[in-house]
Formats: sequence, structure tokens, C-alpha cells
Amino acid sequence: MREKGVQVLLDAAPEILAHQQGAKFVIAGKGPFEEALKKQAAFLGISNRVYFTGYIDDEVRNNLYHWADVAVFPSLYEPFGIVALEAMAARTPVVVANSGGLDEIVNHGLDGLKTYSGNSHSLAQNILAVLKKPALGERLRENAFNRVQREFNWLEIAGETAAVYREVWEANRSVPWLYTERQGKIFDRVYRLLSRNG
Repeated sequence: MREKGVQVLLDAAPEILAHQQGAKFVIAGKGPFEEALKKQAAFLGISNRVYFTGYIDDEVRNNLYHWADVAVFPSLYEPFGIVALEAMAARTPVVVANSGGLDEIVNHGLDGLKTYSGNSHSLAQNILAVLKKPALGERLRENAFNRVQREFNWLEIAGETAAVYREVWEANRSVPWLYTERQGKIFDRVYRLLSRNG
């Protein structure tokens, strides 16, 4: 899909290759735009440096993250940014577009780098910053991993979800005209479950 911004990465590739001749670009996933991307790579003369994997499962994805020097998400639109969290959890430095959920997840210069969405020069410069400065990549990698462990772990998320349920339960009990006997039984059951586990 064009929204993933892979065409922007391909446009950035010649600039990256001018400074890092050994760079390789692995494009994971498949979709209706794949043939157009392959044609774009051929037109730019970089087909020999770009590898289209097609569909990959989670295990292959995680291995690719471990092998990569940088994970790049140049999305023009990305509602949640979970892909960046996956890379951060795999201890791979991330470069993301400042769009949607990606923009909310990554703190530029602290746990990743952000580029201007749709801007291939901005993307190339940020990727090159990680490739040319291993110490920067290491700092981003460790900060990102620590943040994911601290803020995005399932226990933390479950605790926040339980807190929302508790808040709804308390609010429901305080509004008698909404509180039917059936609702009461459901909310009491949920409350007991949450009290036991949290």
C-alpha cells in the first residue's frame, strides 16, 4: 500500500548508497503495490541492492530485525505504530516518519529518529546518521528497548485496562437509574476477577 511509504525509502536509497555502498534494503511484506515498487527500484538502478521478501511470518520478521542495522518505517499514514514497537523490542534502532502512531511512539534522538513524512532526503539523512554513527545506533537501541520494557509490557497494559474496568464499575454503581440487577451481576463478577488479579 502506498500509505506504508516504501516508495519514499526507494527514493532515498540512491542517496544512502552514495555514502554507504554496501547497504542493502530488505522490503518485507506483500501487496498490490509490490510490482510498482520493483519497477521503481529498477528505474532507480538499485534493483541489485533491494530484496523483496513477500510475506514473512513472525519468526522471520524477528530474525530480520536482529540482523538489521536499522528498521525503517517511512509510512505516510500509520494509525498505531506497533511495527516500530516490535523493532524496538527486538533491539533494532528505528527510523520512522513523523506520521500517526509512529510520531507518538518515537522520541526523536532519544529512542529512535523521526523524519519528515514523504521526504526522501530527510529519510536518507536519518538512516545515514544511524549507519555512520554506531554509538548513536547503540544508544537509540538500548533506550528504545528499555522504554518498551517499562511502558509497553503486557502487565502494564493489563493493569491499565483493569483500572479502566474498575472506574467504569464504580461509575455504574453510583448511577442507580442505570444499574439494573443484570448489570450488577456482570459488574460484580468483573470486579471480583479484577480484584483477584490486580
